[in-house]
Amino acid sequence: MLLRPRVKQLTIANPCRESWSSMAGGDTQRFCNVCNRSVHDLSALTRRQAGDLFANNAGKVCGRISYDERGKQIFARERRPIERLMQISVLGASAVASAAAAPSCEVKVRVIDPLGDILPNAVIKISNAVGAEAVSSGASNEQGEFSDRIAPGVYSLHVESMGFALFQQELTCKRSETVRIEAPLRLGLMGEVIEVSAKPPSVLDKLRTFFRRH
Repeated sequence: MLLRPRVKQLTIANPCRESWSSMAGGDTQRFCNVCNRSVHDLSALTRRQAGDLFANNAGKVCGRISYDERGKQIFARERRPIERLMQISVLGASAVASAAAAPSCEVKVRVIDPLGDILPNAVIKISNAVGAEAVSSGASNEQGEFSDRIAPGVYSLHVESMGFALFQQELTCKRSETVRIEAPLRLGLMGEVIEVSAKPPSVLDKLRTFFRRH
């Protein structure tokens, strides 16, 4: 079985001025009426999924790239089979507990910008999985904070605000627990995306270099 290729480094070839939040669609893909194209949030994909996306679209992809505090591009983490099995176990245990006593836990999210200042009116969504229907949603208040009570389990937290890249993090909530998360939003880029790849020299190129030196 052949492994699917992973993308390594992406860049925006033609930047776009349109706003992600103004487009219709879900968390991972939306539609731009200006350019009449689908726009993908590449931070919600693993490197393999991004590789599939480029392969299926002949390398022509319109998307949004996000960066972390170190300037590295953000991709979703690829889970190992054992991790997926553990998540299923946690969800199963949570479902049993919910049926027995309907417990809940509190989630508190604080949204900040790259300078550490609070960000009000950021859109917050907590769902069972990426792209799934939200179990809790709302906006950060004037202090950049959002809070709600949800059933114990493993969730996906999404935070977005105009002009910033999507913040995404896995959230594990246990019974009678308060989970506090600080969501630092980074500046995001959107537009036509291309893959940056350093092509290794061919055997012929190596031979040419060898004979030039001798």
